[in-house]
Formats: sequence, C-alpha cells, structure tokens
Amino acid sequence: MHAIIHGLNIATMNGYQNLVVESDSAAAVKFITHGCSPAHLCAPLIQDIRNLAAHLQQILWRHSLCEANSVVDLLFKKGQDLPLGLHLLDRAPTPARGY
Repeated sequence: MHAIIHGLNIATMNGYQNLVVESDSAAAVKFITHGCSPAHLCAPLIQDIRNLAAHLQQILWRHSLCEANSVVDLLFKKGQDLPLGLHLLDRAPTPARGY
C-alpha cells in the first residue's frame, strides 16, 4: 500500500486527475474501496490513500493478478537496465502500447 501512496503522490504532483490504479492485492483493493476496521493495522495507510484519492477527479481501483499483468512485467524488466533512481516515463514503452 506504500507503493499506492507513492504513486498517488506522483500523479497528484504531475497534475493527473483521472487514474486507474491496479493492485495484485485483492485485500488492498477491498480495503480501499470498502474501508476497514479502525483497529486494523492498515487503517492509517487506507486513510492516507483515501485522502489522496479525494483530490482526484476520478479514480478506478482494480485487482489485477500479478501473473496476468504483462505490462508491469515488461516495465520491471526494462527497469533492470536503468540506473538506480526514480524514472518517470512520459509514454509507455513501445511493446506495452498494444495492451
């Protein structure tokens, strides 16, 4: 869920207002969309995510099986060739554009 918070911060800083957020954690998507008990260990993270999402015009939350997410796999492999650090892509790499 820390990655979701980080991604939402990056999207907000870059002025994005409409997002589709995919996670391979069905529990995370359920907690974000339906909430969780205030006593749950993840409750503060869920609240942070909901607060960030409230600043966006539209956000769609999706559960995506890790094995089925070929774009993430492609980006992961591409990232192995990049120097250490944060890299923001303006466009998806050519092989990922067909998905």
